[in-house]
Amino acid sequence: MVHAGAQTGTAESRGARMSENETTVVDARGLSCPMPVMLARKALTEVSAGRVEIVVDDGTACDNVRRLAEREGWAAAVSEDGNGTYRLVLTR
Repeated sequence: MVHAGAQTGTAESRGARMSENETTVVDARGLSCPMPVMLARKALTEVSAGRVEIVVDDGTACDNVRRLAEREGWAAAVSEDGNGTYRLVLTR
């Protein structure tokens, strides 16, 4: 399990990333732009292909991460859980 910065915890911790069955998860809930985009960019750079999931709780962050992913050649599928949390599944 790899964590952003000095944070510890599970993949559901803010900013944490982990690789599990070729999926990297970045939980950027509670972070303001540009932090979700910066964490997503780092994850996409570290994973050349496969599946990356980014979790955000802000519509603007969701749009910005989606645009970044598409610009970098990743396909983006977005779902919202109804409580204001967006999950972006990026694949390449």
